[in-house]
Amino acid sequence: MTSESQRATRSGALEHSRVVVRRPRPVVRQARRVVLPSARVSSLTRTPVEGGVCENIGPRERMKRVKAGIVALIVLDVVAVVLVLEQAARPWRLAIFPLALAAAISLIQVRERTCVALAARNVRDMDDGEKPVTEPGEQRRIAAQARRVYLHSVLIAVALTAAFFFWPG
Repeated sequence: MTSESQRATRSGALEHSRVVVRRPRPVVRQARRVVLPSARVSSLTRTPVEGGVCENIGPRERMKRVKAGIVALIVLDVVAVVLVLEQAARPWRLAIFPLALAAAISLIQVRERTCVALAARNVRDMDDGEKPVTEPGEQRRIAAQARRVYLHSVLIAVALTAAFFFWPG
């Protein structure tokens, strides 16, 4: 089938006696943009979007909590290793609960963008100093987020402590 009437064009199509056969283009699918509930905050005004999260801590405050959570996790690991190496009695393993709770509270505050201490005082710190939260609707949402931080933190700390308590050795 090689003849002069058949030649490849620049676009990759084969031309044969005025009949053009085009190769199909590959289908390229674009990834969907996923908006998480904790990300529904206006980037310009830093005000919550309907149904979103009411922040009461800014980026610098969240970074402080990330660092505190990491330190608490490291201390938790050191205490756990010492308890295992010293073959401490099982009741002593419950000593990791406060450390697990501190780490969980610190890290979940970051995820929820809510400081429980500031929420209790109805203030926010968006990296420009503490300012009161005056709107009752925002106060209720921030209080609900603080309760969620406490609940998730306690559940995680209990799970970690129980796993360590029943770990063989």
